[in-house]
Amino acid sequence: LLLLVACSGVMSRFWPRLPQPLLQLLMGAMAAWPASGLRVELDPATFMLLLVPPMLFADGWQMPKREFGANMWPILLLAVGLVLVTVLGVGYVIHALLPAMPLSVAFVLAAVLSPTDALAVSAVAHRLPMPPRLQTILEGESLMNDASALVAVKFAVAATLTQQFSLGRALLDMVWMSGGGVLVGLVFARVFAALHDRFLFWREGAEAAPPVLVILLMPFGPYLLAEHFGLSGVLAAVAAGMAASQFDVRSTRFNAFHVQAQGTWEVIRFAFTGLVFVLLGQQLPELLQNLQEPLQDLKEAGAPVHHGHALGPLLVSTAGIALALLAVRFVSLAVGAALPAWLPRRWRRGTVRPVPLSWVGVASLGGIRGGITLAAVLGLPVLLNDGTPFPARELLIFQATMIIVISLLGGS
Repeated sequence: LLLLVACSGVMSRFWPRLPQPLLQLLMGAMAAWPASGLRVELDPATFMLLLVPPMLFADGWQMPKREFGANMWPILLLAVGLVLVTVLGVGYVIHALLPAMPLSVAFVLAAVLSPTDALAVSAVAHRLPMPPRLQTILEGESLMNDASALVAVKFAVAATLTQQFSLGRALLDMVWMSGGGVLVGLVFARVFAALHDRFLFWREGAEAAPPVLVILLMPFGPYLLAEHFGLSGVLAAVAAGMAASQFDVRSTRFNAFHVQAQGTWEVIRFAFTGLVFVLLGQQLPELLQNLQEPLQDLKEAGAPVHHGHALGPLLVSTAGIALALLAVRFVSLAVGAALPAWLPRRWRRGTVRPVPLSWVGVASLGGIRGGITLAAVLGLPVLLNDGTPFPARELLIFQATMIIVISLLGGS
């Protein structure tokens, strides 16, 4: 799989307009085609633990801190507000398309689809002549919205399992999980920095390899600690990466170590990013071969499935969900872009310039789904509390995978 990732990096030089995630997805699908026999079983818990914390820590480490601070409010508005709007708006659309599907299950699918993927967004955005501020906002949103989306998934699944839901409790828990996750990440990075300076740099000219290796293991600490206390491990990893990078830059020692760590993280980020999309591509042949289970779920969800024309309603429902996601994102971004002009003059910061609708359109298509969506949908429980199968689980996996592919194609 790493060889495929390396080959995708070489091939992208010959096709610079084809984003690497899309190329890696296609290569993974071709490698897993039935005739070849190369197939890797994807365990969601292993995927989340081994790949997600290092990737998010690396994103936090490399995030430009000044630009992030200058655009903090738009990023947070998208990372929290847009996720909630997407879960509610698209959840009701899914329930309208598939009326027999329980509303809580429709919200599960909407929550799974709500986070944008930092890796895919970065890979596509860096290849386009995009305004730097818009690129920063999109990348910041994709970094920060994972926590709110995963919290939404948790509560939608809990509502499906128990048939009970409290909006007030959900909002309080979201604040607790997000704030607690960030705090764990910051405190862990601060303690780590102190121990790092005290024990790993005990003399001038010390070998840089051991501390770099420790830095590579660092993401798992805040992630596991936060998850153990029911907080957001995703945000803990991001916050730890941003804080650790900042502490290292501000330290008084020679920054050769920082340069080496930065280069190492770039390699790790490229390898792990590629693995995510190659593994995603590996799921496509098996998914297309075993369409009977999603089709049966679709029939039970109330779609008009006729013998001999079963694939049509499946694709129609997928297209409807994809259009709903794009429409909700476009309308939300357009309202958010126009909002500063409606504020009282004393609340404005400087001159308010209208945001072109073309930027809103680009930002809407920039909502690319990826690894977090895949991990979240594959991690759904198989059984309900009473022992019955989780409703439409195979259909949800199919829809989520197809939406990832569609968003990659549209964003590209």
